[in-house]
Amino acid sequence: MTTPQAEPMFPIMGGPNVPWSLIAPYEAQAQKNHYQSLKRLAERGGLSICEAMAVMSSVAYEKRPIAKPSVEDWLDFIADRKTRADRRAALAAPAATGGEAITARYTNWRGETAERTFIPHRVYFGSNEWHPDPQVLIEATDCEKGALRTFAASGFSPATAFTYSSTQATACAACGEHKHTPLSRDEMGGYVCLTCIDKRLNDPAPSETGASVGEKDEANYQARVAAACDVLFDGDPTDVAERRDRFAEEANEVCQAFGMSREDAHRLIDYTYCRPIGEPSKEIGAAMTTLASLAREAGHDLMACAEADLAKLVQPETIARIRAKRATRHGRGPLPGLSPAALAEGG
Repeated sequence: MTTPQAEPMFPIMGGPNVPWSLIAPYEAQAQKNHYQSLKRLAERGGLSICEAMAVMSSVAYEKRPIAKPSVEDWLDFIADRKTRADRRAALAAPAATGGEAITARYTNWRGETAERTFIPHRVYFGSNEWHPDPQVLIEATDCEKGALRTFAASGFSPATAFTYSSTQATACAACGEHKHTPLSRDEMGGYVCLTCIDKRLNDPAPSETGASVGEKDEANYQARVAAACDVLFDGDPTDVAERRDRFAEEANEVCQAFGMSREDAHRLIDYTYCRPIGEPSKEIGAAMTTLASLAREAGHDLMACAEADLAKLVQPETIARIRAKRATRHGRGPLPGLSPAALAEGG
């Protein structure tokens, strides 16, 4: 009788070892984080629990003052990865297409989008030179090139758009009402109902109404905010650090307004500061895109909200109130200044 061999284990310092099959798909991330192969890391004693969790989460490992995961956390993490591995195994069988060609819209690793026709052979979880992050991949024959190719499942999107016969219903990006929204209109901010589409098509062009083109468009919104700030901060200049702190305050207030708990906010802060520092222009773009997406899903017009706040910002009473509050901010670190009412109460 043949005795089954024990599954190879990858060594973990300070916790139970992990099956090699669970960490093997993250070879590329191990190379990124530690500049060594998993085999070499194992020969040198393995990884700590925190290092292994970073590798198997496909994130960079940064030595930051965050909560150290416990052995229980590690066991829960391994169980989660085992569940994911079982699901990936179910995908490993040949695709049940009978060798039929499929046409779908695909965006490749260069960001190029086109219709691709292919015959799938195998679906599996892994990584390669063009898709370095572990993910679901599709090995297929490219019918146009007559060659074997590997596609990322995440790169595919529906080849057809919604039409007037669509049954889709969601919050209209223009009026905010939940109703039939058959067409995706990028220039109107997302999925828009027929009523708003007809209204936009029937509205006269700016040149026909006598309004100057771009008088209140999104393109010059930043310039109008800058002009308002020049007045607001006259005599008491602001800087990047103060604007960063006030943005963090407002972002937290948005999350609070939509029901995020203090505990979840702190969890996200710990998660964010465990990751590598981003590039400012990229993070600003991501913040704007995410805010626009939130506004759409919540049924708010992003630019209407922004214009309303800017209109309030240029009012004399608002300027006086903010100037008085900013005068008390010194020595409070990232916290804002105190309002006159708070000062009167001894706050």
